[in-house]
Formats: sequence, C-alpha cells, structure tokens
Amino acid sequence: MHILSVITALTLFFVHAAAHILSVSTTTTCLTVTSDSVLPLTFSTTISPTDNIDFSLAVGLGTASVNITPPQLGEIWLQNFDLVALGHAETGTGSFTLQIPINTNNAGFFTSGNFTVTVAATRAFGARYGTELAFYQVPVELTI
Repeated sequence: MHILSVITALTLFFVHAAAHILSVSTTTTCLTVTSDSVLPLTFSTTISPTDNIDFSLAVGLGTASVNITPPQLGEIWLQNFDLVALGHAETGTGSFTLQIPINTNNAGFFTSGNFTVTVAATRAFGARYGTELAFYQVPVELTI
C-alpha cells in the first residue's frame, strides 16, 4: 500500500508541475552588427512544483554605461516573442534558443561598445495564476 501512495503522490506532482524560465544566456559575447545580424539567447527552464506558464517575452537593448535596471528594457526595444504560439509556454526542464535581431536597423545609431540585453518574461503561476514579470539580463559587446 505504501508504494501506491508514493506513485500517486509523484503522479500528482508531475501532472500539476510545469517549468518556467530560470535563466538566460548567450554563447555569443561579441557580435558584429550587420543588416541581418542576430544574437542567439538560450532560455534555461526548470521544473516547479506549482503550475507555471511563461506567456511572452519583451527584449530590449541598452548601453552598459547607462546601467539599465529592471523594469527598464533599455534605450531601444528589439523584439517581442509569443511563447504560447512558439510552443515554449509550458515546457519541461531543459532549454530553448531564440534569435534576437540586433542589426543596423535597430542598433545602428549606437557606437561600438558594451551593452546589456534585458528580457522581461510575463508569467502566471500557482493555483490562481498570479501574474508577474521576471527580468533577465545578458551582457554583450557590439561592433557597429
């Protein structure tokens, strides 16, 4: 009887658990900005004992010297992503990568230097789906 209780408890845990974004990183620390350049951002997810849904992402860029702090996205907005449409709203533990356009159209007025990419994730969590914004920042050097 004890093993059935354990199996039932684990089943309930994994049926109601969902993953959420834990961190954001990039393997590209230096990017040469061109008309079609992109910065790959990898979003690591982790399982949680409560329901979690990450709905969308807003991504911005700011010069490191300005010291962008959330809830600011930066001096320019780069891209929005609909995680529901992309199939990344409810994931398991793992990661996914999105290509962020940083090109001469949106970053061309800057000069080369150090920048901060800020990501704001809208998420809902818990039995009543309380909402919040979660912020992540990634440093990058741009050659423009």
